[in-house]
Amino acid sequence: SIEDIRFLCGSNDEFQSLVDRNLKADSGMDLKGFAHFVAVAAEQHLDQLQKCSKQSSIDADETNRACAWHTFSLRRALRVLEAVAEEVQKAAAHKEASRTLAENAHRASALQMMQLQQLVQHLGSETVRDNYLDYAFSLCE
Repeated sequence: SIEDIRFLCGSNDEFQSLVDRNLKADSGMDLKGFAHFVAVAAEQHLDQLQKCSKQSSIDADETNRACAWHTFSLRRALRVLEAVAEEVQKAAAHKEASRTLAENAHRASALQMMQLQQLVQHLGSETVRDNYLDYAFSLCE
């Protein structure tokens, strides 16, 4: 399975990107499309399970097997949907964290630029410039 190569990826994001590309290449759908596909299958199994439980069949064993099959399939589909939802939440959290990090870096950069401009203005004033010149001349004497 593709899980066997997770350790080769540098990060979880890189692995998830690989999974997404393979899903798209193999099935022509992205993670959202895959989740929709599994949800439709789960709905079908749920419908069949409801019909099966209401059926008064002559062959009780056959009805029980059918109900067991649809229950098993529904539970499996729900586990897949939970895993997909978890991956989507992780991706959304990572995207939000990256966006927040970029915004914070931009704010810090803007603050540093403003502080630098204030320092340049301060150093540009005649009094400060004269004090620095006096100090420089005193070093030369």
